[in-house]
Amino acid sequence: MAMSVAFAWLYARTRGSLLLVMFLHSAINNSTDVVPSAAVVPPGVFSVHASAMSWITLGVLWLCALGLLRYFWPNDTPHHSISFVT
Repeated sequence: MAMSVAFAWLYARTRGSLLLVMFLHSAINNSTDVVPSAAVVPPGVFSVHASAMSWITLGVLWLCALGLLRYFWPNDTPHHSISFVT
């Protein structure tokens, strides 16, 4: 479900570029080959006993998400100021 939101957001932000959405989908599908899980028997879904690589990946993803949020957050300062002379 979260990937669908990410795909839709990317599609909307790139003005309908399906190529970039396909690249994102491919990157997600192939990431299991690049970042394998070190655990032979995976722990529970909500377990904190994940591999170190999983925690590093999670940290990098959070840093990227925070950077993108900061970059795309609307700025509340006006573009020009109006001064009234009395």
